[in-house]
Amino acid sequence: MSILSLKSLFLSTLIINIGLIHPGLTDDQFIFGGGYPDLGIFPHHAHLQIYHDSHLYVCAGSLIRYNWVLTAAQCVLRFDNIQVYLGLVNREEGPIQHIVAVDKADHVIIHEDYNPPSVLSNDIAMIYLENAKPEWLDHPYVGTVDLPQNINDNFVGQTATATGFGVTSDDVGAEISMDLKYVDMPVITNEVCAQTFGNVITESKLCTGTATGSTCAGDEGSGLTVEIEGIRTIIGIGSFRAAIGCTLGHPAVFTRVTEFVDWINYNVQNPPNGPPTDDTCVCDCVCHTCPASGVKEEL
Repeated sequence: MSILSLKSLFLSTLIINIGLIHPGLTDDQFIFGGGYPDLGIFPHHAHLQIYHDSHLYVCAGSLIRYNWVLTAAQCVLRFDNIQVYLGLVNREEGPIQHIVAVDKADHVIIHEDYNPPSVLSNDIAMIYLENAKPEWLDHPYVGTVDLPQNINDNFVGQTATATGFGVTSDDVGAEISMDLKYVDMPVITNEVCAQTFGNVITESKLCTGTATGSTCAGDEGSGLTVEIEGIRTIIGIGSFRAAIGCTLGHPAVFTRVTEFVDWINYNVQNPPNGPPTDDTCVCDCVCHTCPASGVKEEL
C-alpha cells in the first residue's frame, strides 16, 4: 500500500510568484521547526488515515467537540474508510487513546462550496464520530479546541501554532514524520500573502510566515491555534503551500475559521443521525464555544 501526498493531487496547478523565494531553512527547521510536544500539550490534534482505492493518505484534524473533528475538505473528498486517532504523539509507539473508524458518507460533511483543485476555496470539512463518548475528554491526552469568539479578529501579528505528522523535507520520496511535531508561525496579512499567491488569497484564507518552519505535505487539515486568555483557539485549517516546496520560506495558507463559525455550529446542531441528544454539545451562532464536558446548551 502506498502513501500518497494530497499535495500532488490537488495543488499541481497552483501558480506562485517564484520571484519571492527566501533563503532556505536550515536542516533542523524543516516543516515543524518548533519541536516535539509532550503528551497532552495539544490534546485536540487528530491524526487521520484516509483509505481510498488501496491507497493510504495522511491528513490532520482538530477535535472541536468530543464527537466532531474539523479538517480540510481536500482530505476527505474521496474515501472508503477514515481512521481517526486521538491522543497520539508517536505513530509507532502511541500512546493511542482512541481510534474511530468512519465509513459512512453522511458522517463526513464537506463545505457545499468547496471547489478543487486550483483555488481550494472553502477548504473545510467536519467528521462526525458516531461512537465517541463525552468521557473521552476526561483523559489528559484528549481534549477539544475552542472556536474563535470574535469573528472580526484577523489575528495578524499573533504567533500561531500548527501540529502534524507531515513530511520533514521537500526531498522526493520523503516520508511522513513518526512523531507529532509543532511549529510557531506569525500570522501575516493577506496582502503580503497575495504577493506570492495572487488572487487565490481571498478573505476566507489566513496566512502565516514560515521563517522558523512550516506545515508540509501530510499536514493538510492541521489546526492552526492561538491562545486567547489562556484558552487554545483554532483560527486556521491547513490548506496549501507553495507547489515548489514547504522549506523555501513561502507563506503557508490556511482556511480562516472565523469565516465558517456559523457553518460549523449549524452542523454540530444537526448531526447526521438526527436531532442532538443530551450529551451533544450545541451552541448558537453567538456563543461560538461549548463546555468542554460536551453538555448540551439550551438554544
